[in-house]
Amino acid sequence: MNPARALFTVAIAVSVAALVGLVVGAATTTHPADAPSEIQIVGQITDKALTESSGLIASPKHPGVFWTHNDSGNPPQLFAIDRSGKVLNRFPVAARNVDWEDIAADPQGRIYLADIGNNGAKRHGVQVYRLDEPDPAAANPKPLKPTAAWELLYPEKPFDAEALFILHDTGYLISKNFDLTAARVYAFSLAPAKGPLRLKPVATLPVHAPVTGADLSPDGARLAVQTVLGPFLFDISPGLDNARFLGHVTYADINLESVAFTANGLLATDEPGIVIFVPDGCFAAPPAPATAPADPDQTDRHP
Repeated sequence: MNPARALFTVAIAVSVAALVGLVVGAATTTHPADAPSEIQIVGQITDKALTESSGLIASPKHPGVFWTHNDSGNPPQLFAIDRSGKVLNRFPVAARNVDWEDIAADPQGRIYLADIGNNGAKRHGVQVYRLDEPDPAAANPKPLKPTAAWELLYPEKPFDAEALFILHDTGYLISKNFDLTAARVYAFSLAPAKGPLRLKPVATLPVHAPVTGADLSPDGARLAVQTVLGPFLFDISPGLDNARFLGHVTYADINLESVAFTANGLLATDEPGIVIFVPDGCFAAPPAPATAPADPDQTDRHP
């Protein structure tokens, strides 16, 4: 994240926090020692080659392994790490890293890299690459070649995005908004394409903080949306346009960049490399809608 955008994100985070009644520190970052008691700091990425972890997924085929990657300005590489942030292996990728922001997987176990960052809305198109998942224990890893790629065009004006998820035969991006408006979800088909595809707006989510990552639960029923104010959780089994809000865990950190479903909760990383575990129990069920008490005099009133 560049300095100017970081300062802007700080201002937005403070504004959002004020709107929803949250208390955020002067630096808008909840440091590990100050983290809510339910959230656990479980690791730290220390490998000097992985300095800006910007996306995270659990390996579809290798339990205990997670895949991550660097942000813009770094070599195109895919890293295998464990839950503590220890780098297990790294694989060069035969694709340009303009601004890799997220990573996803499909039910077939294939991996998708999202080159979708657009600071300043200067890019007119972005890319998503599909890879076969490598063996994290491979010796002398060879460059990974994308098996498919999609060039994506904006439906109207360019926008920034840092979140990708895959559901059935469709890919989805979530916009990163800095104006407190609800996050917008855009879709594109994963069918083979001969040319660029135009993103299609399909839904909005009641998330009013800048979105920095997303992940879908293995059963496809729950969507986790990471923000600079912590993760939001939704039940999308009724459909994206009828997503049901399940909860939000406050963890204010302008560097929070990823989220991944794991056993009994969510795992997340921030750009400095802190690894955070958010147990399922942190997402309290939303309160039932308030019901106005019956007016005992109602039957006695006349127009």
